[in-house]
This record gives sequence, structure tokens and C-alpha cells, in this order.
Amino acid sequence: MERSKIVVISDVHLSDAQSWSWFNQQSGERLKGFFKQTANDSQVKELVLLGDIFELWLFPIDVMPWSAAQIIQYWASGPDSVIAALRECADRLPQVSFLCGNHDMGMTQADIDLISPKIKLISTEHHTAGHPGLHLEHGHLVDIFNAPDISGDPIENLPFGYFVTRLVASAGGGNEVWRAVSQRVEAEFAALFSFSRLSRRTGFGMTDLLGFDFFLEHVVAAAGSSLIKGLIDVLLWYVKLVIPSVNENSRIILPSGDSVAVGEVKKHYHRLLVRWFRLHGLDGLHRTALAATDLDWRARQLLSQGDVQIAVTGHTHQGKVLPMEQGRYANSGTWRDGVGATYLEITAQSALTVSVKAYPSNASLPPLSPAQAVPEKKAS
Repeated sequence: MERSKIVVISDVHLSDAQSWSWFNQQSGERLKGFFKQTANDSQVKELVLLGDIFELWLFPIDVMPWSAAQIIQYWASGPDSVIAALRECADRLPQVSFLCGNHDMGMTQADIDLISPKIKLISTEHHTAGHPGLHLEHGHLVDIFNAPDISGDPIENLPFGYFVTRLVASAGGGNEVWRAVSQRVEAEFAALFSFSRLSRRTGFGMTDLLGFDFFLEHVVAAAGSSLIKGLIDVLLWYVKLVIPSVNENSRIILPSGDSVAVGEVKKHYHRLLVRWFRLHGLDGLHRTALAATDLDWRARQLLSQGDVQIAVTGHTHQGKVLPMEQGRYANSGTWRDGVGATYLEITAQSALTVSVKAYPSNASLPPLSPAQAVPEKKAS
């Protein structure tokens, strides 16, 4: 029987299994079972590793982050390891594809070859798995804080979200800290939208010959500087609850082995918001600032292009299949401890279908829309 199934997994966050990690040894046993199940499924034609499989960011500021090679070596220990099970997928399946996310940004084919040279690094921004109606991307490329930096002022070419994540790890990595970050972003944008509406109604700023958009850009630039500084201050407050001695002079150990003071990060990335504003406008800027928790808008954007019938992302850790007016949005979810273990099955026969599943099969899922067929458009 012809193989017709594409399996998609993302946001595993394989790391060093320390207290700050999102993935521990017990999760490793579960992941190993999933890879073995996939390797032995005669219907699977491709396994897609859709980003953040490895965790290169979530380390406390005073810890040297592990490299991809170190993480692979750690999870390859013993003949019956997680990496051995993934290698079995590479040996048995027609194709295993790897796309980078933000937390494993910069991984190369040489890194992946340490697992198996049969695993193919997809260097383009998205993958179709051979089906024009299918669009797979991790999702971080439309996330202002986690996409490759365009501020023009990065530290070691790392996005601002990298430093947010390092401070979150020092604060214990809890959901409360992430909520505080989201609330600070929301507050900044609430003020921006309020100011924009008031200015349009009253005509404030309209006297500038270059117009209101030029005026608003200056407001966004000021807000960007305020937001960067404010987020670092919020995170420092949470870190101090765990490590009272931490302050703006505390050093963040970088992947290169160099270090930077926490306070120094506040002096960078100030042009980040205004550069994304120029690309997306104020509404689009707001969406990209919250992309770590919501990519439904990105799916609608992709589906509106006409050829795409199923848009697939990871990144938000919310496994689901969502019917939309022009197709389906599917998110592969996460394998993060305490959240669950979800993946997608896409069947490509006369029509494309997608469903979200839990591993093991008797694990529970939140209420989800059932898989629905979307006729695949033939290439003209």
C-alpha cells in the first residue's frame, strides 16, 4: 500500500533536563516511544520536525548554554535512546525533514548529521512536503521578538527574545513570568492604540507636513524603547525573587563564551518596533508582538493566498485543528513538561486531511475540531 501519511511534531525543547528545562527524562521515554511508533508505521511517508526540537535558549544567565552537539550527545546515551529512536525514523522512513524554530535557530546540516545524514535540513522559510496545498512553518519568522533580528542593533546577532528567555530561565521558567511579559506587551500596545485613536480624532500631530503616519512612527519608536527597557525591568524583578543578588550589572553568558551585562541589553533593540511597524502597520505590529501565543491570524493570511489549503505552524504550544473560511489551520502543539504531547497527522490521498493527536494514544486532548478533508488543488 502506498504511503500517504505526513507526521508533524514541534516544540519538543530537548535540553539538559535540569530544573529550568521544559523537557525531562520522563518526557524522553515518551518521545522515544513516539519516534519508534512513527518509524514502524508503514503508512508514514515523511516525518517533519517543525522547529524547536532542540532547546538552545532556555538556560539561566550564569550558565553556559549547551550547543546542539551537546544536547544530541546527552540524549544519545545508550543503544535505546531518544536519538537512536529518531535515527530509526531516518533509516526506515522515505524522508525526515527538519526546520529550525527560534529556540534551535542556527542549527546546521552538520549538527543534524550527528543524528543522521538522512535527515534533511529545510533551508527555506516553509515546507510543502511535496503538496502545493500544504504550508508548514514553525511560526517564529512572524514573531517580532523571536524572528532573526532586523533592529539593526542586536547583540551577537541574537533576537531580543533570546535574552527574555535567558532571564525567564533564571526566574525559574514558570508560566507566571511569561504572563507578566505578555501583560507588559499588551499594556504598551493598549497605550499605543489609545494614543493613535485620540490623535486621529483631535488632529494632534497632523500639522506635520509629512502626515500622521510619520508622526505615528515617531510615537512607535518611543514606545519601542520604553517596551524593551520595561520588559527587562519586569524580568529582573522576577529573577530577584529567586536570586536576590542579581542586578543590571549581572552578566549573561553568551553562546560564544563572551558575556553581556543585563543592563546593556536595555540599550539595544530600540528600533525593533519601528522597523516592524514600517512593514506591517500598527495592527500588524500588534499581531506580530503576540505571535508567541496566537498565530491564527498568520494562518488566515496564508490561506488567503489561494493555493494553500492547510496552514501548519508550531511555536504557540497550542495543538489544534481550526476550520477557517478558506481552509484549515493546524498547530502541532508541544511536548513541554506539564502541557502534553501532541502531533499532527496529515493524510495526502485524493484530498488533504489533518488531525491533531496525543501521545500515547490514550492521553487526553482538549476539545478539538475533527479532521476535515480539503480537496487538493492540482498544479496547473
